[in-house]
Amino acid sequence: MENIKIEIRAKQARAVGSPVIVCGNSDYSMTFDFDEEWAEARVKTARFAYAQGAEVKHQDIVFEGDTIEVPILSNVRDVRVGVFAGELRTTTPAWVACKPSILCDSGMPDEPSEDVYAQIMELLSCTMGRSAYEVAQANGFEGTEEEWLASLKGDAGAPGPVGPEGPQGPKGDTGPAGPQGIQGVQGEAGPTGPAGPQGIQGETGATGPAGPQGLQGERGETGLEGPQGVQGATGATGPQGIQGPAGPQGETGPQGPQGIQGPAGPQGETGPQGPQGIQGPKGDKGDAFEVAKIYASVEEMHAGFASDGVAANRFVLIDTGNVEDEDNAKLFVKTETEYRYLTDLSGAQGIQGPQGVQGEKGDTGATGPQGPQGPEGPQGIQGEKGDTGATGPQGTTGPQGETGPQGPQGIQGIQGIQGETGPQGPQGPEGPQGPKGDKGDTGNVGDADTVDGKHLVTSSSVPTVDDRSIITFVV
Repeated sequence: MENIKIEIRAKQARAVGSPVIVCGNSDYSMTFDFDEEWAEARVKTARFAYAQGAEVKHQDIVFEGDTIEVPILSNVRDVRVGVFAGELRTTTPAWVACKPSILCDSGMPDEPSEDVYAQIMELLSCTMGRSAYEVAQANGFEGTEEEWLASLKGDAGAPGPVGPEGPQGPKGDTGPAGPQGIQGVQGEAGPTGPAGPQGIQGETGATGPAGPQGLQGERGETGLEGPQGVQGATGATGPQGIQGPAGPQGETGPQGPQGIQGPAGPQGETGPQGPQGIQGPKGDKGDAFEVAKIYASVEEMHAGFASDGVAANRFVLIDTGNVEDEDNAKLFVKTETEYRYLTDLSGAQGIQGPQGVQGEKGDTGATGPQGPQGPEGPQGIQGEKGDTGATGPQGTTGPQGETGPQGPQGIQGIQGIQGETGPQGPQGPEGPQGPKGDKGDTGNVGDADTVDGKHLVTSSSVPTVDDRSIITFVV
């Protein structure tokens, strides 16, 4: 059996040499050379992760010591191997190449895409946070690690029922005749003989079906970021050019006089507009517009700047009471040093005030004479929202939507809890016919018997047929 050596140093796994696994072959073992960090880890789990086309798979092997058998791989190009035990795990897996065997009908799959390798690295890192024993504890197992290992072996199935009795074996050879006994009287019919021997034990029934799928384990914590990919090879350096001879250093010349300022050049054309800048972050929500104070004049506003209690960035309004006054309805904002003019709100739509209290209904007055048509009044205040209308009739059913694309393959779930013992297997088939019995012992001297009042005599001195004595009736 070929042995593959994996060296683990500082949580980084590396295959020693350049091992290659032939797909479909079970004749491989793997020995791990752990550093001192793994000395206390008795029970460990080796994970073999690989891609079959666009699908990522893995196999876990729980082991003690440092050597395991490599699982059989089929139609894969390479496999990544990592080890974990509790919180201790490899951060970089070992890479082992694979090649097809003559049994691979379809040959090797195409080189998987980069995202498949990313899935393999995630698989090797995201679920190595806990050992299989810790996962079992999280799912309700109570007991020591040794008890858990023992529980992985299922109970033996119940023995199958006893098979039917085999057919009667051939009669043994007749023993030699005993000496002639004295003619006895007719005896009563003897009792029924004992039952025949127990048939051969039937074969054990087939193992019952597997128990139901165990519950889904909790999602493991997010693993560490994968290692940096291998640095690509540096391209070949071009040939060095011939070094020319260095010229002699010239002396520094004196500085020339300042040149006359030339005339200004013509205005250049406007350059093309630059690309759109990156969207800036969303600013904080601003305060609602509100007038903090109303002044009767601009002079009063400036005079009260330092003592009016209005905070910076708040608004004040000038209301002189005269719509013809040019300062009336001017809006200012308070800065750190002054009131700064913003705009004139004269003629602008004012902010809608709150809804007034509903007055009591007055008495109905006498009908006055028809007045002249007045000018159209301003838009009334928005009325309250009416009650929701009745639900309309049910619309017709729309056509069936197209089936969405299939989602990606989910990560392999953890090992389920041991299923219950299967039901008893069916009754085994009838056992084979028993071997021929041994030759019987010599018979004892018989007593005198009678049949229907006639004496029954048997003797070895009389003729026999097929080794049986001829029965003689004595009248």
